Amino acid sequence: MYHRILFLILSLLFLSGMSNAQEVSSFTITLEELDLPEFPGVQSFVIGVSDSAWLVIGGRIDGLHRRQPWATFQPEGNNLLIYVLNPETGQVWSAGTGSLSASLQEQLQSTNMEFFDHDDHW
Repeated sequence: MYHRILFLILSLLFLSGMSNAQEVSSFTITLEELDLPEFPGVQSFVIGVSDSAWLVIGGRIDGLHRRQPWATFQPEGNNLLIYVLNPETGQVWSAGTGSLSASLQEQLQSTNMEFFDHDDHW
């Protein structure tokens, strides 16, 4: 799980410095391990950050998808929960998407959704 969060953070930092290909920017990266035992490993999710809360939606809970086309992206590997994490306290809350409309449920369990987090606008 930690390597997935680390990859996301590093990717975002790298991409944020690529706004102008001619521009060279320097930055420092500091990594701290975060232990959230109540949060399962989720891959290819959407994350939004507001104050001390992280909202995690979608993605896969079965790890990297198989390389066999007939066994890839099986429904049982879909993340059917929406998580709110507090990295400062280690608290994790979750709610199922089952009470939502079918079309919204399908959207919220997809993988590699496009998203943009800017201040408090997700």
